[in-house]
Amino acid sequence: MPRAPKYTFGRAKSDLSNQQWMRSGMSTHGSAYLINSANEDGVSLGIMKNNKSKRHGCEHAEDVFIRTVKDKVGLLRTSPAVNTLILSVSKSPCSSTYGTSNKKVGCAEELIKFQNNPYICPITGNEYIFRIIVISRSLYKQSMGSRHALRMMVRNGIQVTTDVHRKKDGSPMAKEF
Repeated sequence: MPRAPKYTFGRAKSDLSNQQWMRSGMSTHGSAYLINSANEDGVSLGIMKNNKSKRHGCEHAEDVFIRTVKDKVGLLRTSPAVNTLILSVSKSPCSSTYGTSNKKVGCAEELIKFQNNPYICPITGNEYIFRIIVISRSLYKQSMGSRHALRMMVRNGIQVTTDVHRKKDGSPMAKEF
């Protein structure tokens, strides 16, 4: 079972608003890897976490992931080669479609758009194609909307998996997704 948020504001974690959840100490973080013909063993793209800056505004870990990939075009192979991106995150991506995000376009929808539309670099004009694999430690807010968002990602070609959590005795629990 995932750890409870640090602060629940006197409510059950399922009753927390998105704002309260973000302030609860449970912000999303993750890491990313790139695999392609030039990097068959994979290369780390670094660690991503929620970010707030003057230049980029409020970003979720998935937003930082997409921006990082676009910044590292030197590591990418141009179309028709496929660049496989593995994103491992502490919580599944939020979704504007299923109401788990305050963002106009949720992270699940952004990842789908990023994978299913070739990226054309504004500087070089080169086109890049991606295949995304998302490994999620747990479901965002443990909600049904999060499950629906993961199914939407799968329907749109993104490979998704969640961790198998362990009971105190070490035996596996059922996968969350």
